[in-house]
Amino acid sequence: MGASLGGLTALLAGLLGAPQVGGVFAQSGSFFQVRHDDDESGFRYFGRISRTVSAVLDAREAAHPLRIAMTCGSLEGNRSNNEDMAAALRRAGHDVTFETVPDLHNYTAWRDSLDPALTDLLRKCWGTTG
Repeated sequence: MGASLGGLTALLAGLLGAPQVGGVFAQSGSFFQVRHDDDESGFRYFGRISRTVSAVLDAREAAHPLRIAMTCGSLEGNRSNNEDMAAALRRAGHDVTFETVPDLHNYTAWRDSLDPALTDLLRKCWGTTG
């Protein structure tokens, strides 16, 4: 679970982790791409992050499919990156839900999207309903 760069980190931990990892919750993931993030290109680690993101976007199959819940503010600049990542993860075979919330890249949006996004993900991972 993580937000912003933590969302990227949570996703990478799930993708690179042992098969025991079953779920990932990423909020407003900083999935930097050259085509969307010219304003972020001055960030010290932009090149490293965008290359890693590109490799994930290009993956065509999942070594161990994950359940992934993603949320993103509908008004934030990260939205296109998150939409691209959700689509790529689905293509690779992961079970992905993606929801936008009416806010920006901030703690309020992340707090407000915990339920139902995180609770639904936990139910899926634990095999429970209701």
